[in-house]
Formats: sequence, C-alpha cells, structure tokens
Amino acid sequence: MKKRKEDQDRPATRRDIMELQSKMERWFKNLNSRPNTPKAYTAAKFSEITGVKYINVIEQCVRGQLRAYYNGSTWMVYESEVEKGKLINIPCRRPI
Repeated sequence: MKKRKEDQDRPATRRDIMELQSKMERWFKNLNSRPNTPKAYTAAKFSEITGVKYINVIEQCVRGQLRAYYNGSTWMVYESEVEKGKLINIPCRRPI
C-alpha cells in the first residue's frame, strides 16, 4: 500500500503503530514456519558428524568443494553435504 503525501506528513497514530505491529508479527510467524529453509551445521559440528578434521572442512569450504556459506565469523555447511563430507577427506595442505 503506497502512502499519499498527506499521510506521510501527519504524525503516526496509535492505530498506525498497532497495524504495523500486527504486520510484523505475521511476517515473523511466517518466517519461522518456512519448511524450505535448508539446515546447516557449523564447520565444527560438521567435522564432528563426518569425522573429517576441522581444518580440512574449512579448506573444503574455501575451495568450494562443499556447499557452504560464511556467516560473519564461522563457516556453515549445508546438511545435504554430510555424505559428501564423509567421502571427501582431503589432507590438509598447509606449508611445513
């Protein structure tokens, strides 16, 4: 719903705030009930599940060998990659 210029200039009423709160509550409820959101594990948890060393999981994420994304401070690996992670056990290639 597009606001008219007159509506933008008037102060917000209690009713406006209640409507906005209601819309936000519905939006958050729908957000939490999305069934299609893929599950992801932290790199540490993924390492624990698959038995692959943590550093190797990180390397695989960086190289793009695992479907994963960087979430600010940690790698998140999609649940669908668990079987792949068990099969791909690449040795760590750090300088000696």
